[in-house]
Amino acid sequence: MPRHAEDFRVFKIANSPYYFFTLKGWPRGTRRSTYSKSLSRAHQVAKDASERESRAMGDVTLRGVAEPYYVWDRCPHVRRLLDEGKQISRRYVADCRRRLEAYVFTDPLVDLQFFDILPGDRSRSCASDDIMLSIASVNKRCVYR
Repeated sequence: MPRHAEDFRVFKIANSPYYFFTLKGWPRGTRRSTYSKSLSRAHQVAKDASERESRAMGDVTLRGVAEPYYVWDRCPHVRRLLDEGKQISRRYVADCRRRLEAYVFTDPLVDLQFFDILPGDRSRSCASDDIMLSIASVNKRCVYR
């Protein structure tokens, strides 16, 4: 019978007595120590961290994250640019919002959980590269969350 796929990976690093883990969806190279020398205890720590993170994230979809973007009064990207003293026009914001609604929100990709979207899913998406670039600020913001 095949092994159940886990949302984490436990491993040991040379010259360290402790086990480390990484979770699915974390950027490559990101790892945390379990502060445990026992493999079974390290698996338990990683499993607990995975469950905590999945509860915290809930069912976050790209649609849910991108909903306030490019609406002049609610967009965190626009607010950040204005706070930094940079300029952005209302027409540009309206055009970006129109592209989001016309091309991105109609794509089945937006209903997948955000951290389950793979690079291959984006390439099979109906949206063009220009449209995907228009939501780059949404992607960057989600990475920092």
